[in-house]
Amino acid sequence: IYQNVGINNPQILSLVESNYKKAIELDPTNYNYYLNLGLVYLSANKKDLAKKLLQTAYNLSSSSYILEILNNIK
Repeated sequence: IYQNVGINNPQILSLVESNYKKAIELDPTNYNYYLNLGLVYLSANKKDLAKKLLQTAYNLSSSSYILEILNNIK
């Protein structure tokens, strides 16, 4: 939902982060929350945070889509 919405706006980025972090807290086994927050961080050029979350998403899902994203992060 949030991947490209106002990522350059720090207030919106903060809201997106807190929403996904709360979702992860409520359901830590749902890889989609890690994936989506990782993609948000990637869009915001926060590559280290993105890699960590995307790796967790991959570990939970073994998705080739997520692996491809991870392998393309420079």
